[in-house]
Amino acid sequence: MRILLLASLLSIASGCANLPDVHTLTCDQIRQMTAVSHDDFRKSTTVSASRLKFGQVQESDFGLSASKIDAQPNIIYSLILTTSRSPDQGWAFWKQAFDEHGHELTNPSTSSEVGQHASVYESIAFALTREWLVSNSRTGIKVRVDGSRDQIILELPPNYIQGFLLKADDVLGR
Repeated sequence: MRILLLASLLSIASGCANLPDVHTLTCDQIRQMTAVSHDDFRKSTTVSASRLKFGQVQESDFGLSASKIDAQPNIIYSLILTTSRSPDQGWAFWKQAFDEHGHELTNPSTSSEVGQHASVYESIAFALTREWLVSNSRTGIKVRVDGSRDQIILELPPNYIQGFLLKADDVLGR
């Protein structure tokens, strides 16, 4: 399961798409912009919502993902955060996240690397449940991600969650 989550994390990080302001999109537009990939060797399918970009020059992003091994019924839902930080900012050491209602999101995987000119790239995936996504699909939800050296608040609007779930249901079922 951990390998599947890391594979999802890496495949999503490489396929970022620019979004207009997500609040202006319909659920169906988000559904259509949600990507599907299949790994023929791992026999798994991943549904990746378009990444929501942020930062001074839109260098960081986050998004929802759902992965399923083809022969198994379980679907793994994730919130994935990828940040790019300057050498002056250094490592954030992302480690935990809480939603605005105090619910802690579990952290099954992280990865990090140093890029060109000593830029720091960190990715972290938090496991979600379908129930958590559905319960927040009408109002949206804010999630605060804490690191040892920084903190960030991510907003998942209701239309984004709903569009993602529609596509995940289309492809992976329930």
